[in-house]
Amino acid sequence: MKKFYLNYFLFFNLFWLSLNLNAFAAKPETFLVFPKLCENKISGYSINCRPDWGQEHQASGDQFTIVAEDGQILNLTISKSDEPGLTYEALTPALLKKSFGYENAFKIGKVKLGRYRAIYVEASSTQAFNTVLWDYFVIHNNRLYRISFSAKQKSALKNNGVLVKSVLNSFKLLD
Repeated sequence: MKKFYLNYFLFFNLFWLSLNLNAFAAKPETFLVFPKLCENKISGYSINCRPDWGQEHQASGDQFTIVAEDGQILNLTISKSDEPGLTYEALTPALLKKSFGYENAFKIGKVKLGRYRAIYVEASSTQAFNTVLWDYFVIHNNRLYRISFSAKQKSALKNNGVLVKSVLNSFKLLD
C-alpha cells in the first residue's frame, strides 16, 4: 500500500511540476515581416519597411511616416551624426537632454539592437508640443546613429510596440 501512495505522490508532483513549468516557459516574441528593404547607403543603414510608408530623405536623416494598423500615425526618423569620436560614456542624461530637447523627466537605459549596444530614451519633446519620443542611440565606427519613433500620444507607441520592435529588430548598419 505504501508503494501505491508513493507512486501516486510522485505522479501527482511530477504532473503538477510540468504544469507549472509550462506556465513559466519563455513565450516566443512576435515580429511583423515587412516586404521592402529601405536603405540609405550614404548614412549606412537599412531597415525592413512597407511600401506604403512615406519616406523623405532630408539632410538631417530619413523620415518615415507610418500609419499603423490601428490608424495611429507614428514618425520614424533615422539620422547619423557628423561628429566623430562619441562614446557611450559621453552620452550622459544631461548631454542627451540638451542635444535632443527632452523634457526634464525622461527614462534612460541600455538595450541591445541585434548585435549593437544602444542607449534607449523615452521622453516628451520640448521642441514639438505634446510629442512622445522613443529614441535609440547606437555608436558605430565613431558615429552616432539615432533611431527615433515619435507620436502625439504615448498610447500610439505602446499600442504599436510589436511594429516598433520589428523595425528595431531589422535595423542593420551597412559598413
